[in-house]
Amino acid sequence: MDKVPAGGEFDLLVTMIAMVDREGHCLLANSALENAVGQSRRALQRSSVFDWLIDPAPLHEALLVVSTNEVASSRFSASLRRQSGGGSELPVHVVVSQPEPTGPLLLEMLEVEQQTRLDREERAHGLAQANKELVRNLAHEIKNP
Repeated sequence: MDKVPAGGEFDLLVTMIAMVDREGHCLLANSALENAVGQSRRALQRSSVFDWLIDPAPLHEALLVVSTNEVASSRFSASLRRQSGGGSELPVHVVVSQPEPTGPLLLEMLEVEQQTRLDREERAHGLAQANKELVRNLAHEIKNP
């Protein structure tokens, strides 16, 4: 198996990241994942990623199809178990990919609220660009009827 990146490479990301093997053993977890689930990195690395989700079936399927190169990546929605906060659930979008052939699998988990906010910001930016273009066209028409 190829070398797993050092945890520090992913620690500055807001996205929750884990590197796992094909059997679902956690090889690496970043600080965003630690904070979200309320467990230490060491505890996460001793656990199975299937224990992190309320319904692990989609993750089983995603790890299988990505590790066998049936698809390049797999996406699904899930609920992450939190150890802090009384064992509450955190809705996430999960993306499973394999950056290097035969290497570990990369799990990216993005909070649904954060994804919704990003989508909203993208739409607002698109609307602002459209308004800017409209004003530019109107100004041109006024100057050059």
